[in-house]
Amino acid sequence: MGQHPGDYGTEVANTMEAELLVDTVAVQRRRIEAALARLDEGTYGTCSVCGTEIDDERLEARPEVDTCREHADTPVTA
Repeated sequence: MGQHPGDYGTEVANTMEAELLVDTVAVQRRRIEAALARLDEGTYGTCSVCGTEIDDERLEARPEVDTCREHADTPVTA
């Protein structure tokens, strides 16, 4: 006999949750690496859409962002 169906369902859910966590961490890492590259290039803190300066409050809350508040809904590159 195999596992109880409820146990199998829990195992599948746990595996899916773990895979989502790995994917989320990978995305965060890419965004941080992109922010570090912008820092090296001298473009950190500048909106990648309009070129204006990203305000300090936004950068303090989300240091990896590459857009100003106005363009916050624009997909983050990376």
